Amino acid sequence: MKAAIPRSPDSEGYGRKAGRDIRFTTGIKSVLQKLGFYDVPAAYAELPIWREFDEALGKYKKMVKANRDKHLKNVQRIMWQMGGKSIDFNRKMMTRSGVGEFYDYLRENKVDAQTTVNYYKSFCEFLEHFLNNTDMITEDHGEYVRLDHLLRFFKNMGVLQKDAHESYRKKVVMAAPPPTPERLHAVVDAIGKYAKTKMRELKSKKIKVNREIVAVFNRYIAAEVCLRHGQRQSVIQNWEIESYLNVLQLPECTIITEKGKWFVIPIHKHKTSMKFVARIIFDADIVSFVKNYIKVVRDEIVQRTGTTSPNFLLQYDGEGFVRVAQGLADAQHRLQMTSIITISDARKSLETFVQGLPNRVQKDVADYLCHSTETRDKV
Repeated sequence: MKAAIPRSPDSEGYGRKAGRDIRFTTGIKSVLQKLGFYDVPAAYAELPIWREFDEALGKYKKMVKANRDKHLKNVQRIMWQMGGKSIDFNRKMMTRSGVGEFYDYLRENKVDAQTTVNYYKSFCEFLEHFLNNTDMITEDHGEYVRLDHLLRFFKNMGVLQKDAHESYRKKVVMAAPPPTPERLHAVVDAIGKYAKTKMRELKSKKIKVNREIVAVFNRYIAAEVCLRHGQRQSVIQNWEIESYLNVLQLPECTIITEKGKWFVIPIHKHKTSMKFVARIIFDADIVSFVKNYIKVVRDEIVQRTGTTSPNFLLQYDGEGFVRVAQGLADAQHRLQMTSIITISDARKSLETFVQGLPNRVQKDVADYLCHSTETRDKV
């Protein structure tokens, strides 16, 4: 559990970027934080190798920034430990014995199997970067062979994968049933009611654009996408203003039914974009709210900050709104909801409540949520 971060503009530390300043009060992250596991020095994190790795993940693996950041931070923590906390980086630091010591470190501190697997997956990405994106095979063939063997060793850690899967299966079996679609809609409607009230006050000049108001609007629009429609937060993180404005002009992206007009906005960059195109679906009412958001909120932020961020949703400081999951939790806390619905809960809800429908419909829903039916059924 994270300690509360100041949310009021009057609070000390308000607006400070999260990351190293987050304090975990319970759980394994709290233990690791006390051990200094997350304390990778800025000088080490700024070494050229990390920029090269990040660029390679984007260029060759087509990873979105949020996923690249996770891999990058994981590998930096691994190598900071494995390298004996040396400020320099050298490939020779990556050894079988170093891997074993890191595994022992995680096990001794009771890190669960899935988290361990996640760290090892990131390390595999790092090894593949050297093997596939550099000239090592010709310039240092012996080192290439050594790292190739190390990568194979990682990929054959079937026992650890099995433990992680079993742990996840038990978690799913013991978990409470997902919220009903009706409850999802009720939560989003409540968030939307508050946001629409504030939008009317803003348009009538009863209030001005400030940090809190911008957050209210961002969270509501994200709730429509991620809670009502079950899209991952990476869809919001990669939604760009230019593509949205272009799509509104395309007749093929407008659907007219007996219940009204709907707009379909394709998102080509997100977590599973190699296999699926994500789609944001808005009705005319939401499109009208979004139009006001652009005119009286987003344009004001751009003019005031001079930001060139392509993100559709902008924070008050001009940066893209990317802490989506936290923002949705904050929106529900503001409305004093005692049981917080997460994006994962929303996705499970949609999948669960179509299970009795024809297979074709279930597949359509899985496609809309940008994962396969096999992924959906993997428990």
